[in-house]
Amino acid sequence: MLNSQSSTVNCSQGPTVRSYANEQVPNKDLYTSFEDHHPEEETKPKLVAIDSATWDNEIHKTPLSGSSEDSQERWSYESASLSNCLSGDLEVARFRNWMEGESFVDIKSLREAAVLGIPVEVRGEVWKFLLNVSKPDRSEELTMRRQMTLEYNELRSKASQDDEMMRRVRNEVKRRTSRNTFRSNSLSKLGEETLQSIFSNIIGAFLASEENFEYDSVLVSILAPFVTVFELNEVDSFYCFQSLMRKHEVVRCMKTQNAAVANFMMLFRTLQPELCEFFESEELEPFDWIPSWIRNLLSRELPMECVLRLWDTYFASEEGLHLHGYVCLAVMDMLQEELLELDGLELKGYLQNLPAVDMDQVITRAYNIREDVVGLGLI
Repeated sequence: MLNSQSSTVNCSQGPTVRSYANEQVPNKDLYTSFEDHHPEEETKPKLVAIDSATWDNEIHKTPLSGSSEDSQERWSYESASLSNCLSGDLEVARFRNWMEGESFVDIKSLREAAVLGIPVEVRGEVWKFLLNVSKPDRSEELTMRRQMTLEYNELRSKASQDDEMMRRVRNEVKRRTSRNTFRSNSLSKLGEETLQSIFSNIIGAFLASEENFEYDSVLVSILAPFVTVFELNEVDSFYCFQSLMRKHEVVRCMKTQNAAVANFMMLFRTLQPELCEFFESEELEPFDWIPSWIRNLLSRELPMECVLRLWDTYFASEEGLHLHGYVCLAVMDMLQEELLELDGLELKGYLQNLPAVDMDQVITRAYNIREDVVGLGLI
């Protein structure tokens, strides 16, 4: 493993590994049934509805963790494709059904489905269960809601005394809004003043609850997806944000951050030597982009819709944030051709402002990369 303090990547050829740049991802329509489909005909095939029993059979396949490579890829591709074939209304109804049990929420089914992506209509409610903000036992739901609101308001009152911190948050939000770097239509619609108020309230409350945590602009980036999902609901945004931040050790500990950066650099050098060598030839330093990708969980670099889809999997899967480094490598794989066409200055800007990518393919590729890393004994 590389020294965590080093900022130079040695791009010498490592062990032989498979290339992902041209990896073929199975057809997204893999689980769409067709009637009398003849490939030689140019007429559009007729879709056949997929019934409830078929969905239940597929969605309860063996999870990714602990399965063989073949079964893992089958589960990942086929279940995701089946999910895409379902009508939006049916998919939303299934999520609501799991969440609206009289006494308990079906967390197991919720997680298994959410790892493949959550409909926008129910994403906020699902995230609250996945992040343990809402509890599966619904008997104390109203009481807990009142307690959470009271606690949040109390934290806000404490935070309001720190005028300097509030000024820094508002300035960061203003800067991000003016440059449109949130890349979220939902946030743009709320307006700059409303956003400044929401972000300063929530971040202020968070810092009041975490005495050893100092303000960092990364807080604005990581909070942005929650505000996108919950909009004016500060209480839900706050508790989901707090839950994620307590798990995101890279932001909380410099030693952990340095280790994560060093590990990523080692894997990047080994798995993608051509791209690594190209970056070096263009004098692009690793610390120009890698720490931001890792600290911000790509919330600053990707368009918001991509971030939300990615975080569905992070919150629902057993791997959680441990998958993030492999996701970063998968993004590099998918964008390799475009990256190799850029020069140094263009590269830096591109890596700070990534285009939209197919996150289902990114996530599947990330799991495959992780398997190769384990197989090569790199971790």
